[in-house]
Amino acid sequence: MNRLQMWRILITIIVLIVAIYYCWPTVKYWTTPDTEKQHLSETDPATLIQMKQEAIRLGLDLQGGLHIVLRVQMEKLEEAASKDALDRTEAIIRNRIDQFGVTEPIIQKSGDDRLIVDLPGYTDIHRARKLIGEMARLEFKLQESFENAQLLLSKIDEAMIETGIRIDNTKVDEDAADKKDESQPETAANDSVDVLADLLGQESSDSLEIEAALAAEESKAPFSIYLEPVPSALGPQWYVETDLVPNVKMILDKPEIKKLIPNDVEFSWAIHTEVAEATGMRDMTRLYLLRSQVQMSGDHLIEATPRNDQYGKPVVDFKLDRKGGQIFSRVTGPNIGKPLAIVLDGKVESAPRLNDRIRDQGTITLGGGNFEDARDLSIVLKAGALPTDVEVIESSVVGPSLGHDSISRGLTSTWIALVLVLIFIAIYYRLSGVIADLALILNLFCLLAAMAALSATLTMPGIAGIILTIGIAVDSNVLIFERMREELRTGKTVRAAIDAGYDRAFITIVDSHVTTLITAAILFIFGSGAVKGFAVSLFIGVTLSLFTAFFVTKTIFDIRKGYKSISI
Repeated sequence: MNRLQMWRILITIIVLIVAIYYCWPTVKYWTTPDTEKQHLSETDPATLIQMKQEAIRLGLDLQGGLHIVLRVQMEKLEEAASKDALDRTEAIIRNRIDQFGVTEPIIQKSGDDRLIVDLPGYTDIHRARKLIGEMARLEFKLQESFENAQLLLSKIDEAMIETGIRIDNTKVDEDAADKKDESQPETAANDSVDVLADLLGQESSDSLEIEAALAAEESKAPFSIYLEPVPSALGPQWYVETDLVPNVKMILDKPEIKKLIPNDVEFSWAIHTEVAEATGMRDMTRLYLLRSQVQMSGDHLIEATPRNDQYGKPVVDFKLDRKGGQIFSRVTGPNIGKPLAIVLDGKVESAPRLNDRIRDQGTITLGGGNFEDARDLSIVLKAGALPTDVEVIESSVVGPSLGHDSISRGLTSTWIALVLVLIFIAIYYRLSGVIADLALILNLFCLLAAMAALSATLTMPGIAGIILTIGIAVDSNVLIFERMREELRTGKTVRAAIDAGYDRAFITIVDSHVTTLITAAILFIFGSGAVKGFAVSLFIGVTLSLFTAFFVTKTIFDIRKGYKSISI
């Protein structure tokens, strides 16, 4: 065995080891029971996500997925900004989806203001709409003081009593003013002027005291807004029963109420609902009173990483650029001990207290949700804010039955083609055919490993490309073996016939393979979706066919030096 043969054997072994390395995650993921995957999603979602990303993924036609049509609201932009708004929106959404781990999504423009998004293997419509449609406008704002909040609520109380506005558990009663008893003494109304201010100003953590106060005031008040102070809050924030949130919003949006709210403050709702012990374990949503001025935006954010903190709660660690660190330091330094609201698209994610001056990095504690919510938040923050709002005008799920049926038929056709080819080659070319069969199996194994290494997505056309690769790989060996037979008929020795067969077939095989590679490259560059899947599998398969034909099988024939005969 000469040095060249040793190098060929060594390289073949290395290729085989690398192929096993990249194929193992796919085998591990697709052989893991669904019950174990569900357990991992609850206990260790990061590991499950990594397993899924390292395995070969299936396309929309094989495993189903989401089809979403978006409309970019150009009317909200100025004329200059709307020129490239669709392109910028497409780029940001593509970046978000890529970070989310959905490979080979189809994102294409339709008309002047629409985008079509296909997400293979993803069926959670609610989460996808949130991931794609959020503006992701991150802002940091300070909370207003209790004193100013109580003064504002007193004015709102007075206006509500004067106009007879009332909220109850079923509807907003705007006719209360017409139903008031005109003979009622004026002092009866004045006794209730400070209902909201008194209730919201409490800091008691005892829910029974809060409910008792509410019941007492409700019994004599002509109206009732079920706002409950957050226990031990550092800034003005209250619990609102989630069912009553629309009612409270209607009150705050009324012209006579809106004119009482100064321009430098604003009411903001929490993103997440929560069940708090202080409210008798009811489903509540927090309402904050914030200063309108944006202390810092998310434009300076350069990194966002999700994780679980020491208490198992989801958080997002963020890093700022140099300028952002300077701004944040100036904001947080004078406000140590006060809450700083983290606002995403106008809603409060959380409002943690500043324990120290923050410079170029910090942590966003989610007000609710799980690790997946933290990961989604980090994705939209890293991808950046959309230039304008997008509207989901159509969304549908491609049923999994179509995917399962396609997988079954695709695998069946692949196995049938492979088995028939292996049997035919082994019978027709005998021992040499068995060597070609081994090379063909190695070719397919390396093909799947290469697709896994490149994070390619396997589609139905991709399976067709794999079947076509089987034919091309066999064709290469047929040309070589037939050339060897011709050389043997001329009376050459076995060794000379083997060498001549590979040498003379080389140019023909390379020419045919190169033209196929050029075709596959053109399909990949100018094609889209399923066409690209076919081009990828074909390109990789043809390249490996050259390797196995002239590297692997030739090395096997070269291992034995003195051939007296050959089974071909």
